[in-house]
Amino acid sequence: MAIDLSTFGILLIFIVQSPDYYNVPQDQVGQISGDCSFYAEIAVIFFDLVLGVIFDVFGRKIPTGIGFAITGTSILLTPYFSTIYPSFLLLRIFMSIGILPGVNSPLLPDYVYD
Repeated sequence: MAIDLSTFGILLIFIVQSPDYYNVPQDQVGQISGDCSFYAEIAVIFFDLVLGVIFDVFGRKIPTGIGFAITGTSILLTPYFSTIYPSFLLLRIFMSIGILPGVNSPLLPDYVYD
C-alpha cells in the first residue's frame, strides 16, 4: 500500500506540471508540492488525535472502508480541477486523511489464527 501511495505521489507531480491539468511552471512544482504535503500532514496530525476514538466507537472496518473511499474519490477527482489553491490542496488533504485509517488500523491480528 505504501508503494502505491508513493507512486501516486510521483504521478501527482506530473499532473501538477501538465499543461492539460494544473499547468504549474517546472521551477514552482517542488514548492507547491511541498506546501500541499505540509498542509496535508498537519491535517493528518489533527485527525490522528481523534482516530482512536472513531475506532473505539465504530470499530476498525467501517472507518477503514470510508477512508479508502475518500482516498479513491480524491484520486479520481484530481485531474478534473485546474487550480492548485484550494482544489488541489483540499484533494491532497483528503487523500492523506482517507488513507490514515487503513495505515493506522492493526487489522492483521484480528484475522490471524494460532
